[in-house]
Amino acid sequence: MVGSVRASTSRAVVVMFGVIGAVGTFICGEYLYYRVLPVYQHFEYHSIELGKPAIIGEPIEFVSTREIRRTSSIEWLDTLFCDLGDGIGFRHFSQKDTSRDSIPASGGIVKQPWTYTARTPHVDATCYLLSVSTGIFPYGIQKTHRTVVTEKFDVRHR
Repeated sequence: MVGSVRASTSRAVVVMFGVIGAVGTFICGEYLYYRVLPVYQHFEYHSIELGKPAIIGEPIEFVSTREIRRTSSIEWLDTLFCDLGDGIGFRHFSQKDTSRDSIPASGGIVKQPWTYTARTPHVDATCYLLSVSTGIFPYGIQKTHRTVVTEKFDVRHR
């Protein structure tokens, strides 16, 4: 009787360590997958364009050309640089942080309109937008995609 209890206990220990080893191997494999796979395998931003003429004091409308290849969580840091015509030249004017979780795959390249709602010029200005997108993955892994910059555009009165 004692021998059978010891045998079943040692089998249970072997099974338990086997399960722990399998789970550990799975977690290590998943971590390596997210660490090694390039961010463009998940999503790619090709360009950002002005959606319509920019008007003084109003939010600016843009259109991003992008492809989401796998469901992804993404953070964006969009920074507006402007030349206000005062002789200083282009300078940081405002910025906007945005994030979205679990954006589904787009099934190809799509044009996505969006609105820049941070501070915009209240005088005639020439501006451009610099956008940095970062993929947020499990295990605290973050990967920054390339920086996308718009063409220069004017912000004018209506």
